[in-house]
Amino acid sequence: MSKAIAYFLVLVAGVALGAAGCETDRDGVHINLTELRRLYRDQADPQPSRKHVEALLALMSPQQHNDLGVMLERDGRLEEAKQAYEDAIAKDCRFARAYANLGNVHRALGEDELALQRYRQALVLEPGNFDAANNFADLSAARGENLEASIEY
Repeated sequence: MSKAIAYFLVLVAGVALGAAGCETDRDGVHINLTELRRLYRDQADPQPSRKHVEALLALMSPQQHNDLGVMLERDGRLEEAKQAYEDAIAKDCRFARAYANLGNVHRALGEDELALQRYRQALVLEPGNFDAANNFADLSAARGENLEASIEY
């Protein structure tokens, strides 16, 4: 299967997440796979064009981009997950969860400064975001930084 078709299939899954009863919570993404398969059969083109893929991307909500990023990140496809989180942020620049998730990907890629920046952005938008605060503190401690100094920006 070509890379374009594989990416298209992931995009179709992302677009169908909302219609398939997708919900995201602290434990992750929950998907009704039966409904997702039905939607794929109804919508999928075996040879999608670039225009078709771009049209599907345009239809996805910020939450769906974020959910797609979660799925890609779990699959170890970090660069693609990073792009999905960035797409979510581009559609909603106040989406704290996407910033926190993007921070996690940056950390996994060894981009600690970018990870800390994304965690800070998540905390500015949503000061009570436990995951962003916890990951910020954990990364700061791992780097041997003074947490109080790290919080100042």
